[in-house]
Amino acid sequence: MKNVKYCTALLSLCALSTTHAVVNLEVTITSNAASDGVYFTPVWTAFHDGSFDIFDPGVAASAGLEALAEDGNNGVIDSAFGTASGRLSQTVNNPSGPGPGLFGPGSSNSVQIMVDETDNRYFSYASMILPSNDAFFANGNPTAIELFDALGNFNGEQTITIFGANVWDAGTEVNDTFGAPFSMIGGTSTDEGGTVALHAGLDNFVGTALGNGNILGVALDNGLAPIATITVNVVPEPSTYAAIFGSLVLGTVMVLRRRKAGK
Repeated sequence: MKNVKYCTALLSLCALSTTHAVVNLEVTITSNAASDGVYFTPVWTAFHDGSFDIFDPGVAASAGLEALAEDGNNGVIDSAFGTASGRLSQTVNNPSGPGPGLFGPGSSNSVQIMVDETDNRYFSYASMILPSNDAFFANGNPTAIELFDALGNFNGEQTITIFGANVWDAGTEVNDTFGAPFSMIGGTSTDEGGTVALHAGLDNFVGTALGNGNILGVALDNGLAPIATITVNVVPEPSTYAAIFGSLVLGTVMVLRRRKAGK
C-alpha cells in the first residue's frame, strides 16, 4: 500500500513537471541590411490563437496597418488586436537605434515574453520600411508561424528571414520621395491602388537621405536585398526543462527512500 502511495506521489510530480501552461519565449530582431540599406521601425509582434489577420493581398489595409505602414505607429493595430482570447503583443525596439527605436543595418535586440501555449499558439509581426511612404513587412497568413502544436508542444526555434521580395505596399499613399522617411512629415494622403500588394517602387527611394548622414544605396535589389531576421525560441531551452524535471524526480525518489528507510 505504501508503494502505491509513493508511486502516486511520483506520478503527480511528473504530471506537474511536464505541464508547461505558461512558456517564456525570447524574440530576437536583427537587421541584415547592407550598410547603405533600408531601416525599419520598432517591430510589432503578436501571439494569438490564429484568429488575427494583419492583411490580405488585394484587400484594403485596415486602419491599424495604415498607421503602421505610413507612420510607424503601432498603437492603432495594437488596440485592434486587443486582449481577446488571451492575446499578447510586444513591440521590439532597438535601444541603440539612429532614431526612436529604429533598426539600422547590423542592429539587433531581444525581448522576452511569457505566453500561454494554447491561447498564444501562433506568431505574427509587422514593421514599416524606411525610407518609404507606406512600405512594410509582415505575415499575411495568421496561422503560418505555429509556435506550439495542438497538444501544446513547442515546435522548435522559429526563424523568419525577410528579403526585398517580402516587402509590401499598403496602397494607402502615393509612393514619392517627399514622404520619406515618414509620411506624417510630408508626401500625400492619396491612395495608390487602394489595396495591399507587393511593393514595386521602393527602389525609387535609392539616393534618399536616411536621417543619420547615410544615403540609401540599395532598397529591394530585385527582391534579393536582405532586410531582417526574426527568431522566436523558448527560454530556457527544452533540454533545460528536461534537466530540471530529472532533478526533481531524482530528489523526490531520494526523499521517499529516506522516509521508507526511517520507518
